[in-house]
Amino acid sequence: MNHEDSYICEHGKEIVNEHYVSIQDSCLLCYQKRIAGYAQRQLDAKFKNALITPKFMQCSFDNYIVKTDGQKKAVEYCREYAMNFKSSIFDKTVKEGIARMDGTGESDKDDYTVRPINDIVLIGGTGTGKDHLSAAIAKEIIKKGLRCLIIDAEKLHRRIRDNYKGDRSEQEILDELAAIDFLIINEIGVKTSEAQAAVIGELCNDRINDLKPTGYVGNIRLPELRDKLGERAFDRIVKKDKSNVVIFDWESYR
Repeated sequence: MNHEDSYICEHGKEIVNEHYVSIQDSCLLCYQKRIAGYAQRQLDAKFKNALITPKFMQCSFDNYIVKTDGQKKAVEYCREYAMNFKSSIFDKTVKEGIARMDGTGESDKDDYTVRPINDIVLIGGTGTGKDHLSAAIAKEIIKKGLRCLIIDAEKLHRRIRDNYKGDRSEQEILDELAAIDFLIINEIGVKTSEAQAAVIGELCNDRINDLKPTGYVGNIRLPELRDKLGERAFDRIVKKDKSNVVIFDWESYR
């Protein structure tokens, strides 16, 4: 084969046109590489839309540094949380003789049970890897085709405040945030203002009512988190046995 616009690919095959559109016109390995590159660019765009910053774009569970038992438990819990995250609050189960949820009173093998909302709370000192693991969680959930967003408490409050003079109401913005499959509210700390805490509490309530899980990340202790969010919001977020709380109580990586 002799074409002026042909070239030999890295795998030794002559390619007629580098802008090929079919496998037949290309080296299969090159074609697969090109498709994989396109898929990665699409995924990277979704990571960016989720407000994962360049600093944490490469974060994963595998590259989280583990030196202590606490760090090992933290990464294992976060990995399991991400891997078990589901897009629907309904789990399809097989049950005999149970009336269908549509109220017909007829039994059906295909019934649905509502899964409990499972928020996650990552708290502890600065530089302990909370942002690393929260970004890793978000990336894994995005890979499932779901919408995620990471937003700081201060930026969340500013987003709403800056729209007071705009054409959107506070409730419209809260409704938009409440609809996201997984929202991570970052930088909740002792300096979080009462106004910011009030917005977080309201959003927390909306997401719980919409059955949407939320992640809460901050340089704060549990008693301080309770004081900031208020008793009602805190009790709705944190399980009684604290099983959904990961405490980062080791020394800073920095």
